[in-house]
Amino acid sequence: MSITKNAIANYISKFYVIVIGIVILPLYMTYLGDEAYGLVGLFTVVQSWMQLLNMGLSPTLGREAAKAKVVQSGFNKFYKILVSYELIFLVITLVVCLAGISLHDWLAISWLNIEKINTDVVGICIALIFISAVVRFQTSLYRSGLMGLEHQIYVNKVDVFIVSLRFIGGLFLVAIITSDIIYFFVYQLVIACVELVVFRIKLFCLVPTKEKSNYKFYRSNVSSTLPFAMGVAYTASIWVLVTQVDKAILSSVLTLSEFGYYTLVALIVGGILQLSQPLAEALRPRLTALAEQGSEEELYRLYLFGTQLVAAITLSVSFVIAFNSKVLVLMWTGNETAASWAEEVLFWFALGNGLLAVGAFQYYLQFAYGKLKLHVLGSTISACIQIPVIAYAAIHYGAIGAAKAWFGVRLIFFLCWTPIVHSKFRQGFHKIWLLKGVLLVSVLPFLIVLFSSPLVASFVARIDQLFLIAVIIFVSLFFSLVAISQVRSKLKSWFF
Repeated sequence: MSITKNAIANYISKFYVIVIGIVILPLYMTYLGDEAYGLVGLFTVVQSWMQLLNMGLSPTLGREAAKAKVVQSGFNKFYKILVSYELIFLVITLVVCLAGISLHDWLAISWLNIEKINTDVVGICIALIFISAVVRFQTSLYRSGLMGLEHQIYVNKVDVFIVSLRFIGGLFLVAIITSDIIYFFVYQLVIACVELVVFRIKLFCLVPTKEKSNYKFYRSNVSSTLPFAMGVAYTASIWVLVTQVDKAILSSVLTLSEFGYYTLVALIVGGILQLSQPLAEALRPRLTALAEQGSEEELYRLYLFGTQLVAAITLSVSFVIAFNSKVLVLMWTGNETAASWAEEVLFWFALGNGLLAVGAFQYYLQFAYGKLKLHVLGSTISACIQIPVIAYAAIHYGAIGAAKAWFGVRLIFFLCWTPIVHSKFRQGFHKIWLLKGVLLVSVLPFLIVLFSSPLVASFVARIDQLFLIAVIIFVSLFFSLVAISQVRSKLKSWFF
């Protein structure tokens, strides 16, 4: 399967998800109310914390799927790993379901800062949130396998369908049928179950092996993947702690309404990372295959090109979001209170996530080689610094303190750790990566956004502001992309 086709399909799907979220989520707040929308934000947080229980198995399954296509009898081993991982996930799913149901009343009464909604209603919603989260957690295993097999176009088609049901159907429910938050979460659970069934059936149909009659736990096959899986699990757990510690603390410090505003900020800046994922998902299986085949020159060319594309897209967007934060939130929600509250918080988070999206590329290099020692070490150092810093900032300075701390740590990590990783794999490569992969495609877009964004605030009509922001994004992205030699060559072949 072509990397280009997969990347395009990934971007179309991701763009659709982002746009539909931008359009519909503020409407959820309108029909459900600020406090009930805070529960929707809690749903996102719980799903993120579920990654702690993944144990690195989903990414490992994706890597094994990519290897299965280029190794003799690879699918026999892959099937054994798949069914073994599935059984592990099922156990985790049952345990978390029971825990969520048992603790829902305590969480509603003792943790959340509720002002208006009945605590019994909140308790039922929390139970539904946990059940829906574990269903989607189980689905992540099958999704990872399909992505590793490079059936990414199929995954994206299903994603568009499911997201449409989740968002458009959810809006129809709360706007036309009932705004009862309990029914909203029941509906989300049903959609999650549909998604799980579709992905599981597809993945098992794609595995050409005679082993399918032997459904059991294959201990030896699981053991062979554990060193890599544990490395991924450890760093993924740290990543969840690092990115969610602020939300965990602020969920009890802020009112549920303010936490809803904070969720909006998290959604916007999360979109920056989502812009890098489609390309990364298309590149990761191919980088793994090249590393397995020993094609290093081709691997590093692809790695540099991928970095340039991600930097061009994510940094251009993060600059626009950072320097137009209040306008964007007001334009999106129509809520002046939310826009004023989010302005400075969004500025620092947007810049921090732009750096994170580009700096994360060094992980894909380590993933391709299956060598995660540096990633484990770097994640540990980052967590030891970042978790206490962000926790302190969130407790003493609120959301703005957490945002500034996030940016500061991301900047230090980008400048100090990335060159260490690159030097361990190829001497002298980091300078080329930094100059050609990052600075070449980001300096001009930064200047364009910096000097043009003040014009946006000078307009009163939202349609004028929206048009100008769209123009700024297009112009900055265009100049960023044409700085890449492969893109220029492609454009020349098309037009000359």
